[in-house]
Amino acid sequence: MTADLTARAGTLGPAIAVHFVNNIVALLIFASPSSLSGLALYLLPYELSDVAQLRPWLLVDCAMMLVSWLVARLAIRR
Repeated sequence: MTADLTARAGTLGPAIAVHFVNNIVALLIFASPSSLSGLALYLLPYELSDVAQLRPWLLVDCAMMLVSWLVARLAIRR
């Protein structure tokens, strides 16, 4: 996804922005209680080692990346 943004924009700016937004959501909005949870608005009720509980969140993360990629493509087009 970020390679597509870099190719369309001709610069790394949109790819870095998508990466930054993804990290902000992962660290400042939702966080695991085991690490880096000091600034999070919502703590997940399970540890990162509990793979069965994290699978649905992986789908949410992928959907978030897809939406941010589409928004960035729309912004580049205009």
